[in-house]
Amino acid sequence: MLWLPVLAYAMFVGYYGWKFGQQQAVFYTLIFLLILPLTGVWAYEHRLFRPNPDTRLSVFSTYFNRRFTKPYWSYFVLYLFNQAPVLLFLTKAFTCAVVFGVCKLYPTDSYDERLFSLAGSAIGMVHSVMLLHLYEFEHTQLPLLRNLPFTLRQRFFQYSLLFSLLMLPETLFLFRYLPEGVSYVYALQWFGLLIGLSWLIFGRFLQKHHTMEHLLKLGIYTFIFLYFVVMFRLPAAWIVALSWGTGVWLFNRYYYRSAYLVDAAASEPRPEN
Repeated sequence: MLWLPVLAYAMFVGYYGWKFGQQQAVFYTLIFLLILPLTGVWAYEHRLFRPNPDTRLSVFSTYFNRRFTKPYWSYFVLYLFNQAPVLLFLTKAFTCAVVFGVCKLYPTDSYDERLFSLAGSAIGMVHSVMLLHLYEFEHTQLPLLRNLPFTLRQRFFQYSLLFSLLMLPETLFLFRYLPEGVSYVYALQWFGLLIGLSWLIFGRFLQKHHTMEHLLKLGIYTFIFLYFVVMFRLPAAWIVALSWGTGVWLFNRYYYRSAYLVDAAASEPRPEN
């Protein structure tokens, strides 16, 4: 049944293609329609004879795991590459495109550095979904993380390194396409703004568990607040200090108190028909 709309549209296109003398295009379309269903059958048989493919490590992965000890901050990065590559790619593609567009837009008019501050605020809010995955990953995949013999200061540096690594592509794009008139000092402040917003969002998750439904509302309210703060010409250094201070305070106060709440409605048994 799902294949019928494709066949119907192909027959419609093939009819008019043959009518206007495009026999070669009709022939290619017919070959595509014959080959495409076979690819699904091949993929099904491949998975059927090779169950649990995620448990099989390549030679390179085995060598890397035995040769090097993974640092604490690398767990979530590897999780994104293995379990959420689409989220990682789309997030980075969008945010890097925002940085590139702002850098190209800046010289076209009499803009000031507030344009970059607004872009940094938007980028920070976009990463709230990824930070929610970090929060859920630590509570569901690494429940013993808070029992490891690390001090809060060590955890602070590890998280700061992780946030810096997550924001590295946008920062490289900024320094690569930095327009004239924007100082490197402000570029460093902009990088600090991204890290500070990461701390603020992650600290808010530690303070109160947020589901994906509440995440959009939280991001919109925060961006509106940052918009007015930036437009009223509050210095970028003050915004960086405020976001860092609030985020670190939330981390220091609620890190060991945070609890992952499972949606009760999702855990209820489905009614039988």
